[in-house]
Amino acid sequence: MSRFRDRTEDFKDAVRHTAISSGCNESKLATIMASFIIHKLRQTTPFTKSALKTVELTSLLDVVLETETKMVEMSALNHLMSTHVLQQAQQTEHLYDQVVEATKNVELGNKELSQAIQRDSSGRTFLLLFLFVLTFSILFLDWYN
Repeated sequence: MSRFRDRTEDFKDAVRHTAISSGCNESKLATIMASFIIHKLRQTTPFTKSALKTVELTSLLDVVLETETKMVEMSALNHLMSTHVLQQAQQTEHLYDQVVEATKNVELGNKELSQAIQRDSSGRTFLLLFLFVLTFSILFLDWYN
């Protein structure tokens, strides 16, 4: 509703400015304004045609300027979005590299664990054998005495 009032006020201002610049007096201006308000144009004068064309071009200019502003905003947002997409691509590549490195580290850790288990079992076997031999040696020495 406020948009409609703004256009009406713009129309009145444009008609008043055009009438004054054309040299019309206040009574002629009041008559033209009244005919616009009533929505009945008695005559199609060149001034009336000019005023209507001015208002039409003014509203068209407003639309064009608004569209231009929106396009500039969209261009800025597109640039911002492409910058963020590039940063995300770089971060994704960095994360991928870290995942590959972590996978290699896990594989190396698994190999180290396997070797530690093998060493632990062979060390346990050696310790068990050593204790077994030592026990029988003590028993033998005790029996020999």
